[in-house]
Amino acid sequence: MAKHNGDVCCANVKVLDYYLKHILDGKTHEGGEQHYPRLHLVKPDLSRVARDLESHCKQTGEEHLQTFTQNLKRAGEMYKNITKAKNKAIGETDILFHYLYESCSAVNAS
Repeated sequence: MAKHNGDVCCANVKVLDYYLKHILDGKTHEGGEQHYPRLHLVKPDLSRVARDLESHCKQTGEEHLQTFTQNLKRAGEMYKNITKAKNKAIGETDILFHYLYESCSAVNAS
């Protein structure tokens, strides 16, 4: 296993954890549960994925998380509304899941 793969997997797990705590909370979005009626179905599965992959994180990964949160803040400024930025992030959850699959599968295979 290349150290890089483990670092990327861990960074993606940290981003997923941030999503679960701050973006997929269902409260701060336009329409909340009405806008995303199946959010309550997705969140438990993503929480399970985060728990399963947590063992790959031997380091804190704070640098990657800080970059992600700065990008989210910039997106909020770009959209002139952090709620719209979070809605965009929810729409891109499938991309995050793909990154998790790609980066963490390589770690599991080695």
